[in-house]
Amino acid sequence: MPTKKFTDRSVRALECPPPKQQIDVWDESLERFGLRVSWTSKKTWVVLYRHHHRSRRMTLGSYPAMSLADARERARKALTAADDGLDPAAQKFAAANAKTFTELCDEYMKRHAIPKKKTWKEDKRNIDHDLLPRWKHSIPAEITRGDVRAVVESVYDRGAHVHANRVLALIRKIFNFAIERD
Repeated sequence: MPTKKFTDRSVRALECPPPKQQIDVWDESLERFGLRVSWTSKKTWVVLYRHHHRSRRMTLGSYPAMSLADARERARKALTAADDGLDPAAQKFAAANAKTFTELCDEYMKRHAIPKKKTWKEDKRNIDHDLLPRWKHSIPAEITRGDVRAVVESVYDRGAHVHANRVLALIRKIFNFAIERD
């Protein structure tokens, strides 16, 4: 495995391999951090780590869109996470494929509310009127207690005191449904 002291100039100067091939060049200053150069002249930052005794490679970004300094910082974070027993590539994949709150609500309605509740129309109305306007494109894991409190308080502030409790119960039900289904 060729190693090189990475600088912006040295990275820019890396030459392309022969057609249908690629090379990995590794940084001398940060172990397990490198640059993959393809025959099409595409340069991609990568980091190698081990997770459960298996070697894993994670793509960090492409050069020059991601600078050397940014790539090194991300590599350090990924290596630290791997040393702590986490799998950074799996976390990156999960974050990229995370469902939105809208998708979660659709699944909740389809798999729980419609088949099991007589009041599913009320749930649908509450979701459409109170929850989706605020959380439509949010990732459920990023919704905090403060966000929930803000929704419930906004319902309460418009004079719908009992309805605020029902909205809170619905939020709990949706998130418990999400936890049960992983």
